[in-house]
Amino acid sequence: MELSGERKLRFKTSDGKIIESYENPFKLSQTIKDCLENNGGIPEEIPLESISSTTLKNIIKWLDFYKNLEFEEEVRDEQGHLGTCFLQEFDIKFFSTIDLIEINQILKASKFLDIDRLRRAGCAHMATLIRGSSVEEMKNFFAFDSDDDEEQMA
Repeated sequence: MELSGERKLRFKTSDGKIIESYENPFKLSQTIKDCLENNGGIPEEIPLESISSTTLKNIIKWLDFYKNLEFEEEVRDEQGHLGTCFLQEFDIKFFSTIDLIEINQILKASKFLDIDRLRRAGCAHMATLIRGSSVEEMKNFFAFDSDDDEEQMA
């Protein structure tokens, strides 16, 4: 037990590092909530075999910001897509400091950890980056190899 009264969790990442975080931010992760409930408390270590320490630290940074905040209602356009106003100022700053490869890792990890709001914010950020782009521009943005397209066409 910590002086603050909040319990700490210990995660073992895919690169073998132990990362500690307070339990409260992880209330946004259904996977971690289920893990704690199913184990009857906090296990010594929670293995995250598909998440690197860098990715987990980024997720913790995001969770720490949102741990005590209520999320605004989602705004959708005529086609049912989330609007850019879905992204909060923190989300925009957070994702703009991270490269595309790491954003992809965060999206995968948020799916595994079942942090729906983080996954949707990451996807909304990616959508704003490619909005209005041509197919060719999107291929370049995501570094798709056009040779693959030629092989599929054959």
